[in-house]
Amino acid sequence: MADHEKLIDELCARAAPVRRVAPVWKRLCLLLPLMLGLAGLSVISFKIAVGGWSVPSNSSDMANAVLCLLLGAIGLAQALAMSVPGLAWRGRRLLLGGIAAWLAMTGTGLETSSFPAVVPGEQPVCFAFLLAAGLPMATIAILALRRTRSLDPVRALIAAGVGVGFLSFGLLAFCHPATVSTSDFVTHVMAALVLGLLTLAVGRKFVAA
Repeated sequence: MADHEKLIDELCARAAPVRRVAPVWKRLCLLLPLMLGLAGLSVISFKIAVGGWSVPSNSSDMANAVLCLLLGAIGLAQALAMSVPGLAWRGRRLLLGGIAAWLAMTGTGLETSSFPAVVPGEQPVCFAFLLAAGLPMATIAILALRRTRSLDPVRALIAAGVGVGFLSFGLLAFCHPATVSTSDFVTHVMAALVLGLLTLAVGRKFVAA
């Protein structure tokens, strides 16, 4: 084009103002109820529940539920923060420390359990529950990250996948005891890995800047 000034004027005339992204904590307060609500509806719609819905009755089960939900929120916050250029999120050590605490808590339950934690054959039900709960949440997380895009979509999506996995664990804690058998624990981890890989694979092309 010979007249670059004219091109610049045309682009400026067509440019629309960019809406400022809300702070991470505000987006988190909006997204978490939406994600958990859709996850609950998904599980109820497919009639998938391991032992029926109930509030955790003992301290270890309640601690497991709270810790999983908290780790899910931290993972999602990490993903949202990483998707905004120049915004630093300092919760990485908190997330890693929380995951280590969750592994220690779960490992202690595995070692002290002297009876099967679940009825044989319930592992497929756990797997289906986690996928049914996690897939709607992964979709919302990808759409939220698409709002801002990301210069490092892989890291942002991995953090989102971790968040979705632990939010799914948190929901599962309301119909599943914290004490699990080794095979049940492996099933849970496998479901979380599937959710994480799907979040990364599907979201990569939507989130990349």
